[in-house]
Amino acid sequence: MRRLATKFLSVFLSLAWLALVYPNHAVGQAVIEKGDKTVLYLKSAQIDDVSVKLLIAYTGDSAILAFSVAKSGGRERYVPMFGSTYRGIPAVTLKIIVSKLKDQMWVQSSWPDSAVLAYYRLGADTAITPFGTMSLLDTPFPEFLSGGPVEFPQFDPSGVWTLISFYYPGDK
Repeated sequence: MRRLATKFLSVFLSLAWLALVYPNHAVGQAVIEKGDKTVLYLKSAQIDDVSVKLLIAYTGDSAILAFSVAKSGGRERYVPMFGSTYRGIPAVTLKIIVSKLKDQMWVQSSWPDSAVLAYYRLGADTAITPFGTMSLLDTPFPEFLSGGPVEFPQFDPSGVWTLISFYYPGDK
């Protein structure tokens, strides 16, 4: 029993140390269930000729909070930011922050452990999320997601503006 308690304490302290050492970092992992698939579009906006949408992709017993981007006349590409192993997303305020040059964007959440959910340089084929640096996807329903600690690029508050600020009450 003492050995189990020591092991638990060791793991707990290691995770606490990582949380302190890696501020503004995130860790993510989700397994995506197969089955019925539904997409709920939450909010959309334009950054010049790029359409940006916040969405939730529901499938089986899971949900993925994501955003999509599409150039005018181009195909929609998806970036998963948060995975849930039950068919729902907790209540959250989401913000899309855009650089004044309109070449970078950050997605922020009101969740204390995940203040920044994504960073995307407009026109790029990759984005940084809690799942690491990943290629933009052709579908909002990836086979799996996993990743480790990542550092999001910082922004100067005087050099950005809020494109979207949106409260989602969560799934019941």
